Order: sequence, then structure tokens, then C-alpha cells
Amino acid sequence: METLDVIHLEQAGISMFITSLTVRQIKDLFRTGQLIVDAYEPSNPSGYQRGMDEARAAEISDFLSSNIAVLPALLPGAVILNCRKPKTIRYDQTKGQLTIQDNTVFHVVDGQHRLSALQKTRVSKYEIPVTIIQGLDIAQEAGQFLTINTKQKRVRPDLQLRILYSQDRKNTRRLIDILGVDNWKLEALTLCIAMNDKNESPWRNLILRPGEKKNGQWRPITEANFVDSLNFFCNRQSPIKAVPLEEKETFLIRYWEEVRKLYTPGFTEADGPDYSLARGLGAGVFNTMAPSVYGIVGAFDQELSAFISPLKRRVPLEDWRRPRGKIAKKGSS
Repeated sequence: METLDVIHLEQAGISMFITSLTVRQIKDLFRTGQLIVDAYEPSNPSGYQRGMDEARAAEISDFLSSNIAVLPALLPGAVILNCRKPKTIRYDQTKGQLTIQDNTVFHVVDGQHRLSALQKTRVSKYEIPVTIIQGLDIAQEAGQFLTINTKQKRVRPDLQLRILYSQDRKNTRRLIDILGVDNWKLEALTLCIAMNDKNESPWRNLILRPGEKKNGQWRPITEANFVDSLNFFCNRQSPIKAVPLEEKETFLIRYWEEVRKLYTPGFTEADGPDYSLARGLGAGVFNTMAPSVYGIVGAFDQELSAFISPLKRRVPLEDWRRPRGKIAKKGSS
């Protein structure tokens, strides 16, 4: 029998209890069979949970042991449990305590991977917030699971990354290396922010940030379009995928500076609107070429400026003129 300090609340006539569980308590509940994930499988066709992703649970377990300044090992979201047999838990309103009997069983509505990670972790001093619901049946549990996992809106990371980048660039790069393994857009967004914010960047203040108004200034490309143009530069098929983010940022700024030297009018407020260089077309062409340029220049120990300079002869500025220039006419094709 276990007694928990709880906060009691009621929604739609159903009692809920807000509390916390320690690693020890979670391990004990798993060991005694009092914590159950009702996963679907042929032998349990009424199950509604997804099967356990062991790799994901292991990733969370590793995260709990990590020591990263910009990313403390926090799991602040509440795990949601349901007790289908409400009489096996007893709430003492006077003491604000919930008594859990030895025969009490909790079904995991949300948080199975966090709980599995805590069951396996070597971290001992850790507790997580928990919401215990009293008396839902399996159909109601499944409805809650479906609502939680389909109605939550994914947060766009651009504003948060911009704040992190301005406060602590080194640790933000480290954070992206951790979170961006399967998400090239996070890395691309970080590079885009650097290209737009750094004084030495030829793209300084030319990229329209989310929610920003032009206010008469020339902003030829949106942040979303510039990020998309970095797909091949950042995705897992890129030939430079293993290059550290800081090195990619330094190269990209140098690379675009050489492009700007070749086609200077295309990047000025007076003449830039007449050309496609600083628009989605130019960003797409040159950012897609960038990994190959990086590889060739490095392999042959060639100066970047010497490698790029022949472009001006083969593809003169007039080819980029809108709307009838040779390249501008072809568009993204």
C-alpha cells in the first residue's frame, strides 16, 4: 500500500489527482504489475496504445543522464494514468492524500515511453508529474489517447531557436545536433537565422522573418523559402551531412559573399528587385550547389573565389534579370 500527496480536481464529473512519482515508485509499480500499457497486438485486439518503441525509450533514458547546459534533463509534461476500478484507490480529503492498494492497477493513457525510460534508467533521484484519472473505462481511455495524440498542434521552432541563437550560439548548435538528427529543417533554420542576423553575411536583413512586416524595406525572400532552399545542404542525403554545423555556417557565409561579389547589383536594394538572385530561385540554385562546391574546393585545395569566379562569364548577370533573363525564364526548373 502506498500513500501519495495529491491535488484533487474534478472535470465533467470525473475525479482526477495531480501528484508525482519517483523512479523507485515507478519501478515498483512495474515490478508488481500495477502499471500496464494496453498496447494493441494480436493477442490483445482490444488494446489501443502503440507498441513500445524501444529505441525511443532508450533515447529518453540517455537524455536523463545527459549534462547539457541549454537542455537540462527535464520531463515536465504530466504522465496520464487511469484507474479503471475506482474503489481500489481512496482519497482522504482532510489530508489531501490518495491511498493506493496493493491490488490497484493503473493503465497508461499517455507517457508509456517516458515511464519505460524511467524504469530502465540508472538515475535514482528523479520524479515526474502524474495525473491519475479515476474510473474511465477502456473506450474512454482510448478516446483520451486519440485526443491527446491528434489534437495537439506542433509548435513551430523558429522563434524559440532565434532566442536561443541570440543568447548562446554554441549551445544552440549543440542542441540542433541533438534534436536535428532526423529533422534537417531545424539545422536549416539555424543556418538561416545566422545568415539573416550576422553582420558579415551577404543576406543580412534580406530574409523576411515570421510575423515581420517589410515596412518599405526590400526583403526578397521569406524565411520559410530560404529554409526550404537548404534542403539538400542539410538533409541526410547531403554529401556534407557529417560536417559540423559551425563549419557549415562559416562556409555558407563565405560562399554567398563570393556570389555577391560576382553579381553585386542583384543584392542591392536599388537594383536587386530586377533580378532573381536574392529570391527563391537564386537561393535554391546556389544553396543546392553549395555541398558540391564545398567538396570540390576542399578536395582540390582550391580557393573558393577562384572556383566560383568563372560563373560570371558563363552565366552573366543579365541571365538573372526578371522576367525574361535566361535563368529567370526557366524558374525553379
